[in-house]
Amino acid sequence: MAYMGMFIGGLMALQHTNIMMYNSLRRTGLVFVLIIQYMVIGAVPSRQALLAVGIITTGTGLAAAYDLSFDSTGYEWAILCNVTYALYVVLIRWVTEKTGFDAVGIIFYNSTLCLPFTMILLAIAGVESDIYSRSVSFWVAFGASSVMGFFINHAIMYNTTVNSPMTHSVTGQLKDVILILLSFQTDYTFSLFNFVGVLSSFLGSMVYAHAKLQEAKEATNDVDENSDLGRKEPREEN
Repeated sequence: MAYMGMFIGGLMALQHTNIMMYNSLRRTGLVFVLIIQYMVIGAVPSRQALLAVGIITTGTGLAAAYDLSFDSTGYEWAILCNVTYALYVVLIRWVTEKTGFDAVGIIFYNSTLCLPFTMILLAIAGVESDIYSRSVSFWVAFGASSVMGFFINHAIMYNTTVNSPMTHSVTGQLKDVILILLSFQTDYTFSLFNFVGVLSSFLGSMVYAHAKLQEAKEATNDVDENSDLGRKEPREEN
Protein backbone atom coordinates (compact mmCIF):
# COMPACT_ATOMS: atom_id res chain seq x y z
CA MET A 1 0.00 0.00 0.00
CA ALA A 2 2.90 2.35 0.73
CA TYR A 3 4.36 1.52 -2.69
CA MET A 4 1.09 2.36 -4.43
CA GLY A 5 0.43 5.47 -2.35
CA MET A 6 3.90 6.82 -3.12
CA PHE A 7 3.44 6.70 -6.88
CA ILE A 8 -0.18 7.84 -6.97
CA GLY A 9 0.58 10.69 -4.58
CA GLY A 10 3.62 11.74 -6.60
CA LEU A 11 1.80 11.75 -9.92
CA MET A 12 -1.19 13.64 -8.56
CA ALA A 13 1.03 16.18 -6.78
CA LEU A 14 3.01 16.80 -9.97
CA GLN A 15 -0.24 17.32 -11.86
CA HIS A 16 -1.31 20.14 -9.51
CA THR A 17 2.06 21.83 -8.82
CA ASN A 18 4.98 23.09 -10.88
CA ILE A 19 8.22 21.09 -10.98
CA MET A 20 10.11 23.57 -8.79
CA MET A 21 7.60 23.41 -5.94
CA TYR A 22 7.04 19.69 -6.37
CA ASN A 23 10.71 18.97 -5.69
CA SER A 24 10.80 21.39 -2.77
CA LEU A 25 7.78 19.69 -1.22
CA ARG A 26 9.32 16.27 -1.80
CA ARG A 27 12.43 17.26 0.15
CA THR A 28 10.32 17.58 3.28
CA GLY A 29 9.90 13.82 3.03
CA LEU A 30 13.08 13.66 5.14
CA VAL A 31 10.99 14.73 8.13
CA PHE A 32 8.78 11.68 7.76
CA VAL A 33 11.78 9.43 7.08
CA LEU A 34 13.33 10.56 10.37
CA ILE A 35 10.13 9.90 12.29
CA ILE A 36 9.28 6.53 10.75
CA GLN A 37 12.88 5.30 10.81
CA TYR A 38 13.02 6.07 14.54
CA MET A 39 9.70 4.30 15.15
CA VAL A 40 10.52 1.20 13.08
CA ILE A 41 14.27 0.60 13.52
CA GLY A 42 15.09 2.97 16.38
CA ALA A 43 17.57 5.15 14.46
CA VAL A 44 18.30 8.47 16.21
CA PRO A 45 19.43 11.39 13.95
CA SER A 46 22.31 13.68 14.87
CA ARG A 47 21.88 17.35 15.79
CA GLN A 48 23.35 18.45 12.47
CA ALA A 49 20.86 16.24 10.62
CA LEU A 50 17.99 17.76 12.61
CA LEU A 51 19.31 21.26 11.86
CA ALA A 52 19.44 20.44 8.15
CA VAL A 53 15.88 19.13 8.17
CA GLY A 54 14.82 22.32 9.93
CA ILE A 55 16.42 24.41 7.16
CA ILE A 56 14.69 22.31 4.50
CA THR A 57 11.30 22.66 6.19
CA THR A 58 11.71 26.42 6.74
CA GLY A 59 12.83 27.01 3.15
CA THR A 60 9.95 24.97 1.75
CA GLY A 61 7.51 26.85 3.97
CA LEU A 62 8.81 30.18 2.65
CA ALA A 63 8.58 28.94 -0.93
CA ALA A 64 5.02 27.72 -0.34
CA ALA A 65 3.96 31.04 1.18
CA TYR A 66 5.01 32.88 -2.01
CA ASP A 67 3.98 30.21 -4.51
CA LEU A 68 2.16 32.14 -7.25
CA SER A 69 0.60 28.93 -8.60
CA PHE A 70 -0.49 27.58 -5.21
CA ASP A 71 -2.90 24.66 -5.34
CA SER A 72 -3.92 23.07 -2.04
CA THR A 73 -4.79 19.81 -3.76
CA GLY A 74 -1.25 19.43 -5.04
CA TYR A 75 0.18 20.11 -1.58
CA GLU A 76 -2.11 17.52 0.00
CA TRP A 77 -1.05 14.89 -2.51
CA ALA A 78 2.62 15.80 -1.95
CA ILE A 79 2.21 15.22 1.80
CA LEU A 80 0.61 11.84 1.13
CA CYS A 81 3.47 11.01 -1.22
CA ASN A 82 6.05 11.98 1.41
CA VAL A 83 4.44 9.90 4.16
CA THR A 84 4.07 6.78 2.02
CA TYR A 85 7.56 7.26 0.54
CA ALA A 86 9.12 7.41 4.00
CA LEU A 87 7.16 4.34 5.07
CA TYR A 88 8.16 2.56 1.87
CA VAL A 89 11.94 3.09 2.06
CA VAL A 90 12.09 2.22 5.77
CA LEU A 91 9.99 -0.92 5.34
CA ILE A 92 12.16 -2.06 2.40
CA ARG A 93 15.17 -2.30 4.69
CA TRP A 94 13.16 -3.95 7.47
CA VAL A 95 11.54 -6.51 5.15
CA THR A 96 14.87 -7.31 3.50
CA GLU A 97 16.52 -7.98 6.84
CA LYS A 98 13.63 -10.17 8.00
CA THR A 99 12.98 -12.15 4.81
CA GLY A 100 16.21 -12.02 2.81
CA PHE A 101 14.37 -11.00 -0.40
CA ASP A 102 16.48 -9.27 -3.02
CA ALA A 103 15.47 -6.08 -4.86
CA VAL A 104 13.92 -7.90 -7.82
CA GLY A 105 11.85 -10.11 -5.53
CA ILE A 106 10.49 -7.12 -3.63
CA ILE A 107 9.57 -5.36 -6.89
CA PHE A 108 7.76 -8.51 -8.08
CA TYR A 109 5.69 -8.89 -4.92
CA ASN A 110 4.93 -5.16 -4.73
CA SER A 111 3.75 -5.08 -8.34
CA THR A 112 1.68 -8.25 -7.97
CA LEU A 113 -0.06 -7.07 -4.81
CA CYS A 114 -0.75 -3.62 -6.28
CA LEU A 115 -2.16 -4.91 -9.58
CA PRO A 116 -5.74 -5.60 -8.34
CA PHE A 117 -5.98 -2.16 -6.70
CA THR A 118 -4.60 -0.51 -9.83
CA MET A 119 -7.19 -2.21 -12.03
CA ILE A 120 -9.97 -1.08 -9.69
CA LEU A 121 -8.75 2.53 -9.82
CA LEU A 122 -8.49 2.38 -13.62
CA ALA A 123 -12.07 1.10 -13.83
CA ILE A 124 -13.32 3.87 -11.52
CA ALA A 125 -11.49 6.53 -13.55
CA GLY A 126 -12.74 5.08 -16.84
CA VAL A 127 -9.25 4.87 -18.31
CA GLU A 128 -9.72 1.41 -19.82
CA SER A 129 -12.49 2.65 -22.14
CA ASP A 130 -10.12 4.31 -24.62
CA ILE A 131 -6.71 2.84 -23.80
CA TYR A 132 -6.77 0.39 -26.73
CA SER A 133 -7.40 3.17 -29.25
CA ARG A 134 -4.23 5.05 -28.36
CA SER A 135 -1.56 5.73 -30.99
CA VAL A 136 1.66 3.79 -31.48
CA SER A 137 3.67 6.67 -30.01
CA PHE A 138 1.65 6.34 -26.79
CA TRP A 139 2.52 2.66 -26.45
CA VAL A 140 6.20 3.35 -27.18
CA ALA A 141 6.30 6.05 -24.51
CA PHE A 142 4.34 3.83 -22.13
CA GLY A 143 6.72 0.92 -22.68
CA ALA A 144 9.79 3.12 -22.21
CA SER A 145 8.41 4.62 -18.99
CA SER A 146 7.63 1.13 -17.68
CA VAL A 147 11.19 -0.04 -18.32
CA MET A 148 12.66 3.08 -16.70
CA GLY A 149 10.26 2.67 -13.79
CA PHE A 150 11.60 -0.84 -13.19
CA PHE A 151 15.21 0.36 -13.09
CA ILE A 152 14.28 3.28 -10.82
CA ASN A 153 12.52 0.94 -8.40
CA HIS A 154 15.43 -1.50 -8.50
CA ALA A 155 17.90 1.32 -7.79
CA ILE A 156 15.77 2.59 -4.87
CA MET A 157 15.52 -0.85 -3.29
CA TYR A 158 19.17 -1.76 -3.87
CA ASN A 159 20.41 1.54 -2.46
CA THR A 160 18.10 1.31 0.55
CA THR A 161 19.07 -2.30 1.23
CA VAL A 162 22.83 -1.89 0.86
CA ASN A 163 23.03 1.51 2.56
CA SER A 164 20.07 2.97 4.49
CA PRO A 165 16.83 4.89 3.92
CA MET A 166 18.61 8.10 4.90
CA THR A 167 21.43 7.55 2.43
CA HIS A 168 18.90 7.04 -0.32
CA SER A 169 17.09 10.24 0.66
CA VAL A 170 20.36 12.20 0.54
CA THR A 171 21.56 10.88 -2.81
CA GLY A 172 18.13 11.57 -4.26
CA GLN A 173 18.65 15.28 -3.63
CA LEU A 174 21.50 15.49 -6.15
CA LYS A 175 19.10 15.48 -9.09
CA ASP A 176 17.62 18.76 -7.85
CA VAL A 177 20.46 20.81 -9.32
CA ILE A 178 19.37 19.84 -12.82
CA LEU A 179 15.67 20.07 -12.00
CA ILE A 180 15.99 23.61 -10.65
CA LEU A 181 17.60 24.71 -13.91
CA LEU A 182 15.06 22.87 -16.06
CA SER A 183 12.15 24.30 -14.09
CA PHE A 184 12.69 27.74 -15.63
CA GLN A 185 11.93 26.19 -19.02
CA THR A 186 8.60 24.72 -17.86
CA ASP A 187 5.60 26.12 -15.97
CA TYR A 188 7.46 27.86 -13.13
CA THR A 189 6.36 31.44 -12.35
CA PHE A 190 9.28 33.31 -10.80
CA SER A 191 8.88 35.01 -7.42
CA LEU A 192 11.88 36.30 -5.46
CA PHE A 193 10.86 34.99 -2.04
CA ASN A 194 9.62 31.74 -3.53
CA PHE A 195 12.97 31.18 -5.25
CA VAL A 196 14.88 32.10 -2.06
CA GLY A 197 12.81 29.50 -0.22
CA VAL A 198 13.55 26.89 -2.88
CA LEU A 199 17.30 27.60 -2.68
CA SER A 200 17.19 27.47 1.13
CA SER A 201 15.49 24.10 0.96
CA PHE A 202 18.11 22.87 -1.49
CA LEU A 203 20.99 24.14 0.67
CA GLY A 204 19.40 22.39 3.64
CA SER A 205 19.55 19.12 1.71
CA MET A 206 23.26 19.71 1.08
CA VAL A 207 23.83 20.32 4.80
CA TYR A 208 22.00 17.09 5.47
CA ALA A 209 24.19 15.23 2.98
CA HIS A 210 27.28 16.59 4.76
CA ALA A 211 25.88 15.48 8.13
CA LYS A 212 25.31 11.94 6.87
CA LEU A 213 28.80 11.87 5.36
CA GLN A 214 30.31 12.84 8.70
CA GLU A 215 28.27 10.17 10.47
CA ALA A 216 29.51 7.57 8.00
CA LYS A 217 33.14 8.62 8.53
CA GLU A 218 32.74 8.47 12.31
CA ALA A 219 31.18 5.02 12.08
CA THR A 220 34.06 3.82 9.88
CA ASN A 221 36.63 5.21 12.30
CA ASP A 222 34.91 3.46 15.22
CA VAL A 223 34.99 0.15 13.35
CA ASP A 224 38.70 0.61 12.52
CA GLU A 225 39.53 1.42 16.16
CA ASN A 226 37.68 -1.64 17.40
CA SER A 227 39.49 -3.78 14.83
CA ASP A 228 42.85 -2.42 15.98
CA LEU A 229 42.01 -3.18 19.60
CA GLY A 230 40.98 -6.71 18.67
CA ARG A 231 44.32 -7.33 16.95
CA LYS A 232 46.38 -6.25 19.98
CA GLU A 233 48.09 -9.11 21.78
CA PRO A 234 47.09 -9.68 25.41
CA ARG A 235 49.61 -8.62 28.05
CA GLU A 236 51.78 -11.34 29.60
CA GLU A 237 50.96 -12.08 33.22
CA ASN A 238 53.79 -11.83 35.75
